[in-house]
Parts: sequence; C-alpha cells; structure tokens
Amino acid sequence: MLRNLAGSVVVTLVICISFASFYLNIKMAKRRVSVWRRGSTYMFVRSNGMGGIQRRAREVWMKDLGYEEPEAIIIAKCQSRAGLTGFVGCALLSAIAAAVFQYFKL
Repeated sequence: MLRNLAGSVVVTLVICISFASFYLNIKMAKRRVSVWRRGSTYMFVRSNGMGGIQRRAREVWMKDLGYEEPEAIIIAKCQSRAGLTGFVGCALLSAIAAAVFQYFKL
C-alpha cells in the first residue's frame, strides 16, 4: 500500500516539476519580449522538441507567429531552458525517490 502511494506521489511531483519549469520559462520569455502574441503559449509547449534553437526560432517564432529574429531567439532559448530544467528536475527527483525507496525498503 505504501509503495503504491509513494509511486503516485512521485508521478504527481514529476508532473508538477514539468509544469513549473514551463510556467516559469514562459513567464521569463514574456518579460523579455516586447509583445507576447496570441497563441505563443500554446506554441511554446507544442514546438518544444523541434530541432535546435536557430531552427525553432526561424520556423516557429518568425515564420508562424511573426516575431523578429532577436525576440525569436530569446523565446527559443527559453524553450530549451524549460525542457532542460524539467528533465534535470525530474531526474533528480527520480534519483532521490530511488534512494528513499532503497533506504526504507519500499
């Protein structure tokens, strides 16, 4: 019973870490660009795994949403940072959870 509860807590925390990572980086990108266009938040999450920063800036932010190049690069960098911090946070949580499970023999 305790093992199932611990597993549910870990899954919930992974979702929370991912959400927080994207939320904070979207907020940072909004502060750094002059205008946050309609649909930008959706595209921030949707196009996250797409290629490198330059490619994403060109194809998503400049072509689809009409941002200028400097702002498009800023947004693409924030996207990359969101993915990286989410991954690192979830990896750290998994390592800590594994250590706790091992220590308490759950």
